[in-house]
Amino acid sequence: MEKSSTQTINDIDFGALYRNHFQRAERKPKTAIDWDEKSVNSSGNFAEVDTPYVKEFVSRMDISEAETLLDIGCGGGVISLAIAAKFKKLYALDFSAGMLALLAKNIKAMQVNNITPMQLAWEDNWDSVPVCDICVASRSTMVDDLEMALNKINEKTKKRAYLTMTVGQDFIANEILECIGRKSRGFPNYIYAVNILAQQGYNVKVDFIEAEHSPHKNKTPDLEGFIRMVQWSVGYLSDQEIECLIHFYINNVKSKANLFKTNKMWAFLSWNK
Repeated sequence: MEKSSTQTINDIDFGALYRNHFQRAERKPKTAIDWDEKSVNSSGNFAEVDTPYVKEFVSRMDISEAETLLDIGCGGGVISLAIAAKFKKLYALDFSAGMLALLAKNIKAMQVNNITPMQLAWEDNWDSVPVCDICVASRSTMVDDLEMALNKINEKTKKRAYLTMTVGQDFIANEILECIGRKSRGFPNYIYAVNILAQQGYNVKVDFIEAEHSPHKNKTPDLEGFIRMVQWSVGYLSDQEIECLIHFYINNVKSKANLFKTNKMWAFLSWNK
C-alpha cells in the first residue's frame, strides 16, 4: 500500500491549502472599486454601532491595559466608533477610499477625535502602520493569502488580536444558487486561520456570533433590489439567470422564507500575542 506524504495534521501546510482553496473558489472577494461604489450607493449611515453583531464583537474583547487599537478593513468604522471612548488612539485602515470617506463622515457626526484613517490594502507595505496594543479585523480577512494577513496582524499587535471570519461557505441561500444553476465551491472559512495560527504556536480561542447581518434594512426588497443583492454576492448575472431570479422572487416573495439568510454566523477568533 502506497504511503501518503501527508501522515498527520502536522504535515499539512494550511497556508498553501488556503491559497489553493481560494484560487478554486468560483467567486472572488470584492475589490476596492466595488466597495467605493457600494459606499456611493449606500444611505451613508454605516455607523450603526448598536447592532447585535457589533455589540457581540465588542463584548468579547479584553481591552484591559490597552491604549491603542488598529482596525483593519474598518469600512465605515462601526467597530472603531463603538469602542473609541475606551482608547487613547485608534487607527482605522481600509483599501476603499469610499468607505474611508464614510468613516470621516461618521467621525464628524459622532464627534470622535481619536481615530486616524489610513488607506492601505492587505498587500501594501505597512511600514507606516503603528504597532498597537490590540488589533481587530472584523469580517475583512477574505484575502488571497490568509497566512500573509495573519502575519501582518501579529506584526502590528502588542497584546491581543480579534477577528471574525465566515463559518459557512456562502452568503446567500443555497436555493438561490440552485435557481440560477450555480454550484458553489464556496469561500475558505475560519478553520484555516485556526490551524495556521496553531502551527505558529498561538492558542486560539474560538467563539461564534450569530446576528442579523443588516437588521436596519428592509427584509423584503423590491425585485430590482433582490437581483442587486444576488449580483453583489455572486457577480455577473446572465439574462437567463436574471429571468430565473425573477421567477424565484415571484414564487417566494410572499413567504420570504428563501429570499434571505437573515441571520449570519461568524467565527470570532482571539489570541494573545
